[in-house]
Amino acid sequence: MSANEPRGIVGGKTLNRTSPMLEGGETVVEKIGQHRHCRSCERAIPYKQEYCGEECETDWKGKMSSKKRQLTFFYILMVIIMIFAVSLTFLG
Repeated sequence: MSANEPRGIVGGKTLNRTSPMLEGGETVVEKIGQHRHCRSCERAIPYKQEYCGEECETDWKGKMSSKKRQLTFFYILMVIIMIFAVSLTFLG
């Protein structure tokens, strides 16, 4: 972890980020308020929101719908392959 990376949550409310050392060996600590990041574009947003805007929300929901469709297709394909394999062992 470099000096510019976040150290962690302090008291569940603020994040301490230490900047490089000053000439006297002192460091500057910057306080960042509690926040979260947009699920789609990773921008910092207020803690109570999940997305930074309508565009990101529709984009995220579209991606999740596509992933769900892919997973369902994969499960159906695996069941078909298993049925085919079992039928070959009994018939063959």
